[in-house]
Amino acid sequence: MDSVVPDVLGVAEIHRVLQGLLRERISVPELGTVMGVPGDVGRQVKDPDVLAERVRTALYRTITLANLSDDKRLHAVALTLAAEDTITESLRDERGAPQSAMEPGHIESLSRQVEQETKKIASYGHEAIVVCSPAIRLALRRLLERQLPHVPVLAYTEIAPNANMAVEGMVGLV
Repeated sequence: MDSVVPDVLGVAEIHRVLQGLLRERISVPELGTVMGVPGDVGRQVKDPDVLAERVRTALYRTITLANLSDDKRLHAVALTLAAEDTITESLRDERGAPQSAMEPGHIESLSRQVEQETKKIASYGHEAIVVCSPAIRLALRRLLERQLPHVPVLAYTEIAPNANMAVEGMVGLV
């Protein structure tokens, strides 16, 4: 930590990275990993949101374990390629972190479909996750957090390669 604070990043930036992780219920048992990522890329990347995304990728084992259902599987809702493309095309760079400028109707439709699919998975007794590409994960989380704050949004890079994941629902833009 001494090499990261204040040489690369200040305490306030590290605090915001940790807040970003905890806001999404990501435990930080591997503080060395959490601090190592900002230490590695902190000279080029200063935005805490972008740093938190990099830390999340490094914590893929922890994130996978935290989201496994009782049957040791990840029960996922994925986006269609067209939906991912629409979100990608709507991204705007805000302080180095992606923000979506999607039309309100698309946001409402996406949220409604994700809610329907996650409820269907819950009706079978499983916790659902939403999976997407790393490029849109943060923007998608922000789009969904108001209506679906309890639904984890994971990038494919945050899932352990040996994880047993079943995509049980697909969401597109209608």
